[in-house]
Amino acid sequence: MLDEARDHECIIAFSCSHVVEEHKPVLRVFHEEDGDWQFLCGGINKSKYARIVSGICMLQYDSSLIGMEGLQPGHVAIRSPKNERVWQIEAIPPVDDPEEEIETPTFSAKV
Repeated sequence: MLDEARDHECIIAFSCSHVVEEHKPVLRVFHEEDGDWQFLCGGINKSKYARIVSGICMLQYDSSLIGMEGLQPGHVAIRSPKNERVWQIEAIPPVDDPEEEIETPTFSAKV
């Protein structure tokens, strides 16, 4: 689990080109059961949009992500662009076939 902002330096995560290159806001934060993190725009993402980022870079990009360290594995934090500081926490729904390449707000297991 992430402890303080400095511990984000140790986290390697996935983001999307929409956030990293187009500077769209992070609207979904996934903490996968396997410990992986994803910081995404909330739009449709295919593997070709995947970017690898460090946790500290994401915090520098968006300080409202501080506090996500409490997000438990298997959960997603979601916010709307209109309410930037209010996050809703939900369990990540199961994927029927993790090998299937699908267009979803998260990246498939093939990333």
